Amino acid sequence: MKHIWTVICRNVLEDKNTGNLSLVDILDRITFGADLPEERPYTMPMPRPFYVVSSWLKPEETSTADFCTRIRFLSPDGIELVNHEQKLEVEMSPKLRVSGQVGSLPYTINGFYEFEVAFKSIDNWTVVARIPLEIVHEEPEPEQQESESTD
Repeated sequence: MKHIWTVICRNVLEDKNTGNLSLVDILDRITFGADLPEERPYTMPMPRPFYVVSSWLKPEETSTADFCTRIRFLSPDGIELVNHEQKLEVEMSPKLRVSGQVGSLPYTINGFYEFEVAFKSIDNWTVVARIPLEIVHEEPEPEQQESESTD
C-alpha cells in the first residue's frame, strides 16, 4: 500500500458526480477549558466530532486484496493513548479512502499529540505519516471578587 495523505478535519463532503472530497475546517489545534481531574489521561469529549481521513493507493503489482492499517494517537511524551487497527478490502479500484469519526480524545498534558498512520506488510508495521494536533487546556479565569472600598 502507498499512503497518499491523511487529514484531520471537522467535516467531509463528497461530490456525487466526481467522487472528489472537500475537507472542511482542517484541524491543527484544539483548545478547551474545564476543571480537570488529577487522574490522567482525561477523556476529553468533543463538542462536535471530527474526522481522520486517509487516502491510499494499492500498487498494481500487489496481488493481495486485503490490507491492515493502524492509527495510533500518541501523547506529547510519545505514549500510546489509542490504537485502532482496521482491515481494508481493496476492490477493483487501486484507490481507497478511509474515514473515521472521533468523538473524544484522551488528554494528558498540553502539547503536540500525533496521529501515527501505518500499514502492515507481512508481519511488520510501516509508519507512513505522523499528523500533529496541538491540544491546549486553558485554565478557567478565577472569578474576580469585588474589592471592598476603603473610606
